[in-house]
Amino acid sequence: MNPQFVPLPLELLLLIHLQTLQHPNINDDLFDMHIFDAQKRSLRPRIKMMEDISYWLVEKLEGKNAKKILATYPCIKPSETIAFRTSFAKYLENTRQSSIRENSASSSWWKDVQVRKSLLEECAGVKFLRLILALSTQVIYSRTNRGFQNPGAISYTSFLIDAQASQQEWVQVARMLLEHEKKVLDMKAQLVATKSLPSQSKYASLSTARLIALRDSKMDDFLRQHCGSSELARKALTFFVGPTGLRFNAAGKQHILLSGKPPLIHRHIQPQVLAVAAAHHPSCLRRLRKSVFQLADSKLSELAPPVLPSVTNVHQHALQSLQISLDATKHRRFTLEEALAKVTREKSLITERLIKPKSEKRLTSARSEIGVGHAANATRAGKKSHPSKPKTSLRPGVWVHVGKRAVAGRVQTVSRDVVSFWEDRENVGNLLGLNFNCVSLFLCVLLLSFLLSTLIR
Repeated sequence: MNPQFVPLPLELLLLIHLQTLQHPNINDDLFDMHIFDAQKRSLRPRIKMMEDISYWLVEKLEGKNAKKILATYPCIKPSETIAFRTSFAKYLENTRQSSIRENSASSSWWKDVQVRKSLLEECAGVKFLRLILALSTQVIYSRTNRGFQNPGAISYTSFLIDAQASQQEWVQVARMLLEHEKKVLDMKAQLVATKSLPSQSKYASLSTARLIALRDSKMDDFLRQHCGSSELARKALTFFVGPTGLRFNAAGKQHILLSGKPPLIHRHIQPQVLAVAAAHHPSCLRRLRKSVFQLADSKLSELAPPVLPSVTNVHQHALQSLQISLDATKHRRFTLEEALAKVTREKSLITERLIKPKSEKRLTSARSEIGVGHAANATRAGKKSHPSKPKTSLRPGVWVHVGKRAVAGRVQTVSRDVVSFWEDRENVGNLLGLNFNCVSLFLCVLLLSFLLSTLIR
């Protein structure tokens, strides 16, 4: 048993199931921890409780067919009680066999349950409670699948998703305002630190409105002179002005650049049963009632990178603005390095496969050439000599020895002189393509490293 899970009493689990299924008499005094306790209650109340709960669960599971399955309910005579127990035991056995035979999800709680008529006669004990719990679990499982199509559950889930998405939007706005407030405080601290120094700027005497108008005119003159009507040049200039933290329009209004704002992702959440959704509703309300500034502050503290003492505020803001691009570039570099390693491994395997057949082929041809040469020499020697008395100065053993030594020398020469894969005309193009791809990947990695070092600087 997993120590992380605490086993609950079977009586408590049955009461939880009945509460979840909204049994009409769940608040009565009889529905307690001694609901089927043989020491606390006599046999007749236990049998009556079993009949009521069993018929109610079968009705939840089968609907109008429950009256056909348990036709003697409500039981008044003892004979009707016996017939009820027989029909109920037969129904439980059929449900258990069908679940196990179909190997469905419900087989997990039916396979360890025993269905016997004697359990229904006693209405007590662990085995009886497990049998009733298996039926109640089957009812909850079937109604959970139906609850996904319930319009009320779907409406509640859609409203909850909309509320959570709206909260995320407001958290992003609060985060933007907190970033702007922090930047304003930093500028204020810089102004207070340099207030004692004499001001030598020629724009010190101009008002704020005059400064904004002057800035707009300078920007228009610069764009007209250097960019002209090129939209690409204007976008490039806007991109390089963006990491400073501000963007300006023609009216002179400041817009804070919200760097790294993730797009809102509307997740597909399956609707829950209304009873389960009602149980989780208070916790959802507590999360939705949290202050957006508190949530934004916690997000900023989680996402804030460590502040380096040698990096100024402008550089720090530029790093934050380009953090997403930097992470994407690092991911691409890692992917390219993996691809380069894979191509290198494939290249080595292909080279080994192609060199091995080549060497075996050359060795076989060399052996055949040596055999043909020795056969020709033997033929010529046979023609010159007499058939009965060969006039050769070498004995047959010497010929065998010389042939073996020549073959060994030829094989050694061929093994030393195995040509590399570059001399194979059929596969030169393939290897050149592989090497070209490897060189291209290596150059891409070098280029990305150079861009990363440039951006970080």
